[in-house]
Amino acid sequence: MPNTNPQVVSFSNTRVRSIADRLFSLRIEAHALLDEYNAGDIGTKINDAGAGELIVDGSAVDGRTPITGGDIFNLVTAVQAFIAYVENAAVATADRVSVITKPHVNRF
Repeated sequence: MPNTNPQVVSFSNTRVRSIADRLFSLRIEAHALLDEYNAGDIGTKINDAGAGELIVDGSAVDGRTPITGGDIFNLVTAVQAFIAYVENAAVATADRVSVITKPHVNRF
């Protein structure tokens, strides 16, 4: 019997599909970030300057938190872990890519 409970329908439409859209977009952006990082040999350039050195990106004058090359390494590692979590079928108990793509509504 189809579930017509208004609370479940609302949750599905406003929360589940919304977060699936964001996760789907994040997966695409994560791959793009890693592609650019690898193609630009960014890791080597960070190491050449020193991973502990601040990135001179204007943050000192515009109020953003300053970051180092090491911070970039940490974020890249987190992005790789996200992709591995979603796409590594060998350890997944469910097809995690489908878990994200089935409910999302904004087809890219």
